[in-house]
Amino acid sequence: MAGESADRVRDSGLPTANASEGDRESVEPSVTKGLPNTRMQRTRSSPSALRSPLMRCPLGGQAVASRSRSQIFRLLSSAALSLTALVGCNGPKVPSSATTADVERATAAFHEALRTNDAETFLSFVADDVVMMPPGEAPVRGKDAMRVWYATFLSRYRTSSLTLGDREVFVREGFAVEIGSFEWGIIPAAGGTPGLDRGNYMQVWRQQPDGQWRFEREIWNSSAPAVK
Repeated sequence: MAGESADRVRDSGLPTANASEGDRESVEPSVTKGLPNTRMQRTRSSPSALRSPLMRCPLGGQAVASRSRSQIFRLLSSAALSLTALVGCNGPKVPSSATTADVERATAAFHEALRTNDAETFLSFVADDVVMMPPGEAPVRGKDAMRVWYATFLSRYRTSSLTLGDREVFVREGFAVEIGSFEWGIIPAAGGTPGLDRGNYMQVWRQQPDGQWRFEREIWNSSAPAVK
């Protein structure tokens, strides 16, 4: 079943390569720059088809050697724990449950907008200084560039389903880090064979001066096996 879905992804022209070592290394300065010197609080939630990560845009990109899904997820988990190691004990207090709930509401609405192809709502959660690093593509820097990127995606594809698994959210006062795995169903905008991609992701959210939470950073990969 998974192999047939992966074949369909390749047949539709979607790249399915994993993120390269350069992609993974480039996320660290983007994610950690400016983070407060504090300890993060970790929460878990169950998989949900209604809260899914911003997935890999099938706009092209050179295939690279594939890695197993479990190996890539362990790398992302290690990166999140490295963020924890950067913080100390003398910073602001752990956020209240209300703050954590605010983060969850923001990420849920953001991912639901992606799931339902709602560009206006999707972009309303994107920070002005957003940096997104899709596999096989140059980084997307700034909200205007994100608007163009997503419009191009919607001109070619529609999301038909999004499923999130292994989700973890590390919340601290003023910022949050989310990691997890995904399965993403898409269909060509002009009609055709549906595709299914899967992989792992990491996002950074930051609370803005107006109190709202905004999507600031993301890097992700595709773990679907390469077609032989």
